[in-house]
Amino acid sequence: MSGPGHPRVSDAARLAAVAETGLLDTEPEAAFDDLAALAARLLHAPYAFVTLVDDTRSFWKARIGILPDGQVQNAVEESFCQYVVASGQPLIAGDVTAAPLTAGNPSIASMGIRAWAGFPLLSAGGAVLGSFCVVDTVTREWTEDDVTVLRVLSAAAGRELALRTAVHDAALAHQQLALLEAVGRGLSETLEAEEAVARLARLVVPVLGDWSLVSLADEAGTLTDVGWWHARDECRPALDKLAAERLVGLGGRGATIRAQLRNEPVVLQSGALEAGLAVLVSPQARDAYKELNPGAYGVWPLAFAGTVHGVLVIARDAGRTPFTPSEVELAGNIALRAGTVLDNTRLYARQQATTAALEAAHQQLREASRHDRVVARALQEAMLTRLPEPDHLQVAARYRTAESADQVGGDWYDALLPPDGATTLMVGDVAGHDIAAATVMGQLRNMLRAMAWEHADEPPSAIVARLDRALRDLGMTTMTTLLLARIEQDAGAAEAGLRTLRWSSAGHPAPVLIAADGTARLLPTRANPPLAVLPGARRTDQVKTVRPGETVLLYTDGLIEVRGRELEERQAQLLEVLTAHPGLVLDDLLDTALREMVGDRPDDDVALIAVRFHPEDRPRPPEAGPSTVD
Repeated sequence: MSGPGHPRVSDAARLAAVAETGLLDTEPEAAFDDLAALAARLLHAPYAFVTLVDDTRSFWKARIGILPDGQVQNAVEESFCQYVVASGQPLIAGDVTAAPLTAGNPSIASMGIRAWAGFPLLSAGGAVLGSFCVVDTVTREWTEDDVTVLRVLSAAAGRELALRTAVHDAALAHQQLALLEAVGRGLSETLEAEEAVARLARLVVPVLGDWSLVSLADEAGTLTDVGWWHARDECRPALDKLAAERLVGLGGRGATIRAQLRNEPVVLQSGALEAGLAVLVSPQARDAYKELNPGAYGVWPLAFAGTVHGVLVIARDAGRTPFTPSEVELAGNIALRAGTVLDNTRLYARQQATTAALEAAHQQLREASRHDRVVARALQEAMLTRLPEPDHLQVAARYRTAESADQVGGDWYDALLPPDGATTLMVGDVAGHDIAAATVMGQLRNMLRAMAWEHADEPPSAIVARLDRALRDLGMTTMTTLLLARIEQDAGAAEAGLRTLRWSSAGHPAPVLIAADGTARLLPTRANPPLAVLPGARRTDQVKTVRPGETVLLYTDGLIEVRGRELEERQAQLLEVLTAHPGLVLDDLLDTALREMVGDRPDDDVALIAVRFHPEDRPRPPEAGPSTVD
């Protein structure tokens, strides 16, 4: 059985994982749109989607082929994603009307679906969040290469989803840290320790639970509820009744008494209602507890130096996700702080130490984040090698980092003069915005540099193919685009003052040729698949004769890709900018292109490398000397 009624579709843990992505009902984003668009292009399909599936609908985070103001989701029972979520396996259907599983799907009629192929998108914990899929309106046979491309791109989309979940987790961690600070303030705002501890019930709701109670023990160890709070107004009368009666007649039974006697937390992740009713004695308490209907329940002792002064109870309504390990730990930390306040008279001095500890934790987080950024930037800057100075060729480059201080990228450029004398240029972009991307970038750059040197007698396409196979053999699966070019000159071309530009693109933007009169145009380029997508794919070269006075520009997509703008529009803008400034020396031309295309604070990292072809029948001009590398 599969479909919206399947247990996996409505599984609470799966739905929580979907919610934790923070992507439901959000606007399209380039990270997902780019992957879906690449899938549609490589598989020649009219539609491609990145979906997130909850218990009622399939939300289309990326929807290639759908108009910008068009449909953004469909009901889960009308989606094909339901089958992937239910089974946890890919669905490859060349004719959905002929397969028993899919033949009755309403979208066959409403959307004209005839062929569907998709892979599950998984959370870090293995929950199926949705699917990465392509759709065709005609029946077709999905080839092995089609399925491989889809598998690789779905994995890339999954990693992007994992990143979003990590961002959500970081936001949750920040919320929990704010709670810890609030607890510290609450415990220090009054000299009456019991009054301060009673306030905990309000502080921990709703971050850690839907309702909470705080109980204090007298010298004989008898507990009394001194504070309680519910997140919803209408439930507070029931909690008042529970607090008045719940401790009556418990004896040595129940989670509250067990946590007090053993001085250790007791956490029930499920079955809290049944467990509580099994020990409550008071009829009023039982009725109130049924009305509150908890699903998960935890009790933490308020203790210091082995002495338990009370307990903190936190409960979650049925249907809310269980406590995570970090939440259990956070509640323990809060209980420990309260126990400390209750235990000793040095409240003021101890609270000062707590505040200092919190500030130190903040500083450690800031320093750790700053360290990550410094390391990644250092990796990138280490790749900015000194540019060569070939005879009568002027090479210049620029690198600009993104505006966002917490992002680093995998963009790079490079140039070298192999033993055969042909100038080799390269520019690339590793997917991702973290230290991992910068590290992969460094590895790829060094591998490509070595291969271009060792196999200088091979065309760029052969070297790119070598690199792609090496990545496969080394298990490096990060998607990367790059363009590798060689500037060659045989005896006949040298006599005529001409040179040959030979290049191969792995999913990278096409080069720009700027004529001697300043007119700029894109060089027609067949974009083969990016690296780590189809390692065995055939790769091709393009060739162009270049004349004195002309300039060739290579760049990463950060120069032309801006959210909300069409790629063709931005490419046309780049050509206009370059054409509008004839006669500029090469360094000034690159600075102008950066300033007018992305400004001083680009949204993404940008790498540029350009070469200008000076006449060989004249002395090398002064501006063709050592170039500034930015």
